[in-house]
Amino acid sequence: LDRAIQAACSLSQELLHDAETLVDRSEAQAKQHLTQVMAANPLAILSQGYGYVRDATGGYVTHASQAKAGETIKITLQDGMIAALVSTTEEKNSDV
Repeated sequence: LDRAIQAACSLSQELLHDAETLVDRSEAQAKQHLTQVMAANPLAILSQGYGYVRDATGGYVTHASQAKAGETIKITLQDGMIAALVSTTEEKNSDV
């Protein structure tokens, strides 16, 4: 009976230790995920000097070829928006 009690106590301590390790690991992963989410926050990205561009219909402009000469585009920055008239567009040379 003493050996059974001792084995049960040992298993109980091992289980508690494993559970604490799992909780610590999960907490570290949650903090890492939160950091990644916060870094991807659009406001954080805008604060680094980036912006985003929308066309006249409100769609995102992600390629130079999407901006047509004569079109007004809206550029959103950290502190506000700029409207710009597209005069010409140049696409990046793919040979570079």
